[in-house]
Amino acid sequence: DTYELERRPVGDILRRNTLAQLAVFCSPDPAKLALRTTLEDILRIPEVNRHLADEGSGFGVSYPQPLCSPPEGWEHRDGVSGQRLPDMDLVLMDGSVATLYSLLEKGRSIRLQFTRERLASDDDGVRVVELSLGTGTGLLADLTSALVRPDGYLGHVRQ
Repeated sequence: DTYELERRPVGDILRRNTLAQLAVFCSPDPAKLALRTTLEDILRIPEVNRHLADEGSGFGVSYPQPLCSPPEGWEHRDGVSGQRLPDMDLVLMDGSVATLYSLLEKGRSIRLQFTRERLASDDDGVRVVELSLGTGTGLLADLTSALVRPDGYLGHVRQ
């Protein structure tokens, strides 16, 4: 339900960047060639290169403010919720290993469960993935559950 509010600004940035690249790289005009050479120099700065790569790919996008209130029992945690999770190996309760992105392949939200405590299902559309105890690291550290959206972004969490 929040797709338009979240993704429209990202699409606008991507469109702007694409138009700027077309203007600079698809014209033999001497002024644009000089600008292109200057940009090539600027892109040698790792922080600038990373910023533009993250912006252009969409991977640098985060959603620090929730667009909807967390359901009962869940919370929006600053610095955690709204961040895109990288693909990672997850140790399942049975000891097998699966990657996060392979669990998202069906285009459904998943709930990563880091505790044996049985929680009632919040939504029939959310797949519960039980993980081996103590395997939460990085953004997932110190959580009992984490809701991961189909696009790989960390939604609401339980501590």
